[in-house]
Amino acid sequence: MKVELISWTKDPIKTIAKAASTCYLSEPSIKIVKSCIKSGHDSILEFASFVFRISGIDRATANQLVRHRMASYAQTSQRYTLPKEQFIYPEEMNSTKYKQYNSAFKAASEAYDNLIEMGTKKEDARAVLPNACQTTIMVCMNLRSLSHFMGLRLCSKAQRPIRTMAKEMKKAIINKQNEIGLTNEELSVITSLLVPKCELNEIKFCSERKSCGRHRTEKEINEILNKI
Repeated sequence: MKVELISWTKDPIKTIAKAASTCYLSEPSIKIVKSCIKSGHDSILEFASFVFRISGIDRATANQLVRHRMASYAQTSQRYTLPKEQFIYPEEMNSTKYKQYNSAFKAASEAYDNLIEMGTKKEDARAVLPNACQTTIMVCMNLRSLSHFMGLRLCSKAQRPIRTMAKEMKKAIINKQNEIGLTNEELSVITSLLVPKCELNEIKFCSERKSCGRHRTEKEINEILNKI
């Protein structure tokens, strides 16, 4: 998997600050940005966007990604391009499982090639290809959507490939701090939003039915409060 941050809003925090100050007829500042975030006025975060190019993932992971609706996507098309017969194997693998996956992938690839030779259109022949086909996708998310994405996909309950993707997207922003032109304080504002959902609020809790153990569930916290 390769995640590249290829474009972004110029001066993202300053742009957000201008949007926030417009609402209150005040001077733009990082202070007002922090105040809006703390108050849950997240609409101002939509004024900063980031564009990522993600390659070396399977279509199953890409399908999870595009379920995040407030974003723009451009993905390699199986309708117009011939696959390179590259498949992504699950990370947890032993020799027996590998043989089974490899056999299935080989059969699918052969079936696809045979259909193409028979004159079948690529858009129809692709029906035999598995979710494991490698793909490349570009995604543009504003900071509000990116925060929501990270909240769900950095959660330990998320499937490992998309959790890895989320980590790499966050890392890509951090690694390009100087190119983006972010001060340490501005970067900390952004990274504070790119956390698992249990870490997003001042009171930390897990909204899942069963916690991974990092924080108590909402139900457990309510039970404690009811005893006070």
